[in-house]
Amino acid sequence: TGARSRSCVVHNSLKTIFLWRHPILLAIVLCFSALIAASFWKEKRRRKTEGFWVEYVGAGLLRGDENEFALIYHESRGDIYFTGIDKIVFPSPNMWEHKVPAWAKNERELVTNRVRKLNPKFCETVK
Repeated sequence: TGARSRSCVVHNSLKTIFLWRHPILLAIVLCFSALIAASFWKEKRRRKTEGFWVEYVGAGLLRGDENEFALIYHESRGDIYFTGIDKIVFPSPNMWEHKVPAWAKNERELVTNRVRKLNPKFCETVK
């Protein structure tokens, strides 16, 4: 009878949960949860197939000006940090050679195009 009484308690507590009483609300919550899970899965798959991702870091984490932010380009070989106020301005080709890690010296077009593709409203390029 101990196991039976425990299962009754669990069943009764589930009955008191709000969503179980409203199946339409439960269906809506489950649909939104499925959409969120699918978007995470899609992004994870894109990162794996394309081999890179770009992370946005806002002013609060940078402890900077309210319009200051950073974009971090992640790749298996390393990371490149770009900071800016309102917009990221990529360095000119000459400055690129001095500012980026060795693995990215000849990858300017590839890196800037990838960052611009994922964050077009934040990027400008110096020719």
